[in-house]
This record gives sequence, C-alpha cells and structure tokens, in this order.
Amino acid sequence: MFSNTVFTHYHLLSGGRLVAHSHPYTSSSHHTHTANELDLIASLNLTASAGNAVLERYNGSGARVMGMNLEAKAFFSNHFDMQGGITLQSSRYKKPEQWSDNPAVLAEKKMFRTPDIYGYITANWEITHRLTATFNATGTGPMTVQHMEGSGTDVDLAVRTQSFFDASVKLTYNFKLFNRVNLDVSAGVSNIFNSYQNDFDSGINRDSGYIYGPALPRCINAGVSISL
Repeated sequence: MFSNTVFTHYHLLSGGRLVAHSHPYTSSSHHTHTANELDLIASLNLTASAGNAVLERYNGSGARVMGMNLEAKAFFSNHFDMQGGITLQSSRYKKPEQWSDNPAVLAEKKMFRTPDIYGYITANWEITHRLTATFNATGTGPMTVQHMEGSGTDVDLAVRTQSFFDASVKLTYNFKLFNRVNLDVSAGVSNIFNSYQNDFDSGINRDSGYIYGPALPRCINAGVSISL
C-alpha cells in the first residue's frame, strides 16, 4: 500500500540505470521526467548517499495578502514636529497549511509573524538652542509564532503573542568648544515601558527560534560625539 504522504518510485533509464526518488502520492501520480531532470535526480542521489533523503518541494494552496498604510507628519512650530504611521494588513493562506511534523498539531491559515496592525511615531523638540529631545516608539499588535517541541513545550504550538509598545526618549545637549568643535552629550532610556518577551525557552533542548517582540528590554543609554 502506498502512503498518502510519500510515494517512492523508480525510473529505468537506457543502459539499465535505475533512478529512485519520492514525492507526495495522489491518485494521479503518473508523470514523466526529461532526461536532464533524471540526470539531476541521479546526481542528488549520489550526493545524498550518506543516508540523507532527496526531497521534492511543492507549492502550497496560495495566499491572500492585503492591507493599507497611513502616514502623517506635522510641524507645530519651528521647534517641534511629529511624524507617525500605521499599517493594517491581512495575511492568510487560502487553505490551512500543515506546519508541524506532528499530525496531531492543527494546520494554520494565518501566516506566522504577521501582525494585523503595527505602527510608529517620532517627535523632535528643540527645547533651547543647545538642548533637544527626541521620542521614538513602535507598536506591534498580536501575532502568531511557532514554538517547537523542546524544553519549553511538549508539543509544537502556534502561540498568539501579546501586543508590544517599544518607546524610547533621548536628551542631547550641545557644547561649543573653541568656536569650532561641537561636543554633543546625550542620555536616554530605551524601551521605557519594558515591553519585552517574558517566556524565553531555556536548557539544552530549547527552541532557539522562539524569539519575538522588541530586541532589548529597558535600557539606560549615554553617549558623547564630537564633530567639526
């Protein structure tokens, strides 16, 4: 009996050469290959002779991706301006796609790591001639991510994440040295609200790909720059 997932079969070539390969089995699995295709399959078989399998990849059911983006910029005075944007989108497969090797794990129609809403905002304020403040923030709505079996979970999971709002502020003061050199001293806080993933895997069997959200937790920053 043939498996409904893998159909291993052989092609007999002129000269008695036998080439084997596999692909998903259907009732209409009868097919042919050109001579070049069979030579390529034979070469792959030799390359994989150490025990690896030669696999064929097939396209999925297709996908529908749509959305809209809105952006705006405003100058409230010569010393203060703001800019922001928001994106609304929908990313779905036409049919649920099986993403796990475990047949008990449900297929997903929504694409992974594609939030339905995200946006940003920036603001610049020249408080005095030498003191400036900048504010930057990005917001990301919930999204679905893969959490593979390991030390963090006993079975592959499609995890729905929380929303994140990553905001940062920085103050910069300019000193004029010798009437020619600009010395800028800055200090600020990144990820003010500590909007950060709180369920990392750990241990030797951790899923190293299970990472999402802002790259860093709350941080205090300081810096100095010199320019002529």
